[in-house]
Amino acid sequence: MITILVHTLLMVILFKFWNERWLVVGLSLKIFAPYVHLSCIILMVIISWPLTFYLAHLEGEIRIRRHRMSYYNKERLKKCNIFTRLRALQLAVGLPFFFILICLYAMPLGIYSPCIQEKEELGPKPVFFAHRGSPMVGPENTMMAFEKAVEEGASGLETDVHISFDQVPFLMHDYDLRRTTNIREAMPEAASNHPSSFNWSTLSTLNAGEWFVRPGTRPFFNMKPLSEADKKRARNQSIPRLADLLTLAKKEQKFVIFDLFGPPHKHPLRHTFVRQVVSVILASKIEQHLIFWLPGHDRQYVRFMAPGFQHVGRLVSVDILTKENISIINVDYKRLFYNGLRWKELKEEKLLEASRTFTDSQSLSHSVEQTEDQEASHLPKKPTRVRESPWTPALPGSRKKLSDTSHFEEPLKKKPGSIKITRNIVTDFEDSQVPNWGVAGEAAPQTTLPTMKADEPTVPFTEGPHPEIHPNTPILEPAKESSPSVIPL
Repeated sequence: MITILVHTLLMVILFKFWNERWLVVGLSLKIFAPYVHLSCIILMVIISWPLTFYLAHLEGEIRIRRHRMSYYNKERLKKCNIFTRLRALQLAVGLPFFFILICLYAMPLGIYSPCIQEKEELGPKPVFFAHRGSPMVGPENTMMAFEKAVEEGASGLETDVHISFDQVPFLMHDYDLRRTTNIREAMPEAASNHPSSFNWSTLSTLNAGEWFVRPGTRPFFNMKPLSEADKKRARNQSIPRLADLLTLAKKEQKFVIFDLFGPPHKHPLRHTFVRQVVSVILASKIEQHLIFWLPGHDRQYVRFMAPGFQHVGRLVSVDILTKENISIINVDYKRLFYNGLRWKELKEEKLLEASRTFTDSQSLSHSVEQTEDQEASHLPKKPTRVRESPWTPALPGSRKKLSDTSHFEEPLKKKPGSIKITRNIVTDFEDSQVPNWGVAGEAAPQTTLPTMKADEPTVPFTEGPHPEIHPNTPILEPAKESSPSVIPL
């Protein structure tokens, strides 16, 4: 009795706190049902051999006893029901076995597995993006990695963008150059400097592929051996510009999505880096619908200059997404559940949000005016690339299916309240998320565009060594003062 109560209590706890996990188990059983069925059939066939021998042994025991018994013994055994018990044992062993076997043979009539469908009923193949290219066959964030990803059939290319001190957007994931370049050998005294503190003339001379083929090191445990031609090609890789990636994407008609890192303090484009990146994209002449715009800052300006970009939002309320006309969201797969997106309304997080810097969506819907002479004095110092998940109000109980991937081809007119869901693009090793830059109460100077109010970004970042602070650093050219640029129409 105690055992039953304990097991019942455990099952109640599991169903209460692990409800979604149980649903995942059910979905997994649907997927693996054909394999489970075949395995059970094989197991029953194996069990049938010893079971058949046991039933035959019982039948032989009954016959032997009947043959050897005298009349007196028959009467005595009849009273003890020996033969009845032996027959009952045969039925108790044989009938359940045959019943289970019949159920297993009839099981295919009730199996529905999403993995078994007619070819005509199959949905579109999922769209997948190459995170930093194809980092297992080429150095990450290099042209070799992206070209390999195109060869392998990637639908889109994902990368990370920094801006050099002389205003050139380039591809780099880390906050320094030590892991993926030879900066330690070339300039050991500047190895820990922030990537945006270098001029492009310096960055372009660094080797970005030697680390990938260095003897005794393996960037990934399950890497396949590289050919000698690929090793030679990897050794000659350098840091690419964003323009180089856009040229490849334009040629191959691939989607592009990227994390945009704001530059550190005293960078010429500290407050206008988004506009510089937009100008580079427009100058590349790539079709605008191929750009998935992930950064949340200054979206009004981006929409004005590039109305064809596909804007990607965060896991916020439907009202905010509808107001900002965002129909694609970037969501961690852990927050996708059986009934669609898991929208939570946590009072504690709601209270904390009042004291935090605004999230992406909040900064989009709240613009603040300020004069041109006003300077930002509240820029956070600690780097924060990924913030805590913002408070997300409850979503009305509706179940929506994943839409066809054909919506990637052309920008569609957004219907209010309709949400298309794309899974978060993840790698085998770490998640890739765009930093949430908030507005801390100030906005950029009013530009010449009469219909725009540009928010001034407050980009969390670590302030690295800078030529004005360390004038003896040999890697930087003299910094030229530049005012926030205005992109002409």
